[in-house]
Amino acid sequence: MNEFVLVPEGNFDFDWLSLIRRAVELDRDDDEPCLFGVRVGLIPTSDARIKETCEALSKAHPCACALVDGDADGDRYAAELSDPAVGVRRVLRWPDGWTIEDVVCWILEADEAAVMHRINGALAVAPGNRALLLARLKSYDRAQNGLKGDLVAYELIANALVDHPPCVTRARNMLHAIAQSCAGNATPHFEIAVAGPVPKLVFRPCR
Repeated sequence: MNEFVLVPEGNFDFDWLSLIRRAVELDRDDDEPCLFGVRVGLIPTSDARIKETCEALSKAHPCACALVDGDADGDRYAAELSDPAVGVRRVLRWPDGWTIEDVVCWILEADEAAVMHRINGALAVAPGNRALLLARLKSYDRAQNGLKGDLVAYELIANALVDHPPCVTRARNMLHAIAQSCAGNATPHFEIAVAGPVPKLVFRPCR
């Protein structure tokens, strides 16, 4: 059993974090294991049922943590999870306005020109630049080439990250910071926004 378990806000968050973890673990230039993969168990949950999932999980595991978006829904979930009766040890949150798609594009930004060139060649309709890719990743509108929930596109984008060390390093640092925060250790990538019995920590996208 993992030392910590992490419940992200929804299914697509789970999918993306799993793919990012795989990209880091496939890095042949780093002999150190991915701390996230070693210490943190990633738990899928149905969208909008993060509280119920955490309540059930906390009865079976002593250190359940949650990860929510930086929007109004994420704040609402964080408020619900701050009740010690839910059983969550810590609530992690992306920056204001961020969802998992912003995280993916922040990782990509570490070697933007090279990765976008790869993505433009891999996707059926090339996004052209990072801003347009982000907009499409957040959109369900297939008529406008929206990619939200498109697992094939997710795989292609994750594969584009694997061969670019700056992106892998940024992804590894982010996952390492999540693992450290679940453990209650200080990291420059997360700062305490709300202290108390169930601290809320907000991600800071350091370069």
